[in-house]
Amino acid sequence: MPRLRGKKIPYDGHIFDSRPELDRYLELKLLERVGLVREIEVHPVYRNVINGVFVGKYTPDTRYQRKEGLRWSPVVEDVKVPITNTEACRLRMKVTAACHGFKKVEVYIPASRVTKTSTSALIKELLKKKRRRHG
Repeated sequence: MPRLRGKKIPYDGHIFDSRPELDRYLELKLLERVGLVREIEVHPVYRNVINGVFVGKYTPDTRYQRKEGLRWSPVVEDVKVPITNTEACRLRMKVTAACHGFKKVEVYIPASRVTKTSTSALIKELLKKKRRRHG
């Protein structure tokens, strides 16, 4: 199966593999501004070793902390469109989660443009409310 080659997009000191990946990064940056996520890392590398044997590496799109009530939970996330969400990819995610002791790699599937616009509007409204409270 040929590898998909989307147009690489440089932004904010990173190179994103696709427009949906960049869009998700921008959503996370907005969520960071409102205080719902923190410590966003782009393309962290995980080396997977089983019984002392290197079996491969996995590079998800992002790793960050998400606020859940009063706690912060680590999240490892990969943006996938249906054609890239393959069985081999899901297996790599499971192996990485098992090797590094987290529950799972979350898959973010980009929504339609209508939903994205609604999400962006919601985040912007949250930012306005936060400014009113603190400013």
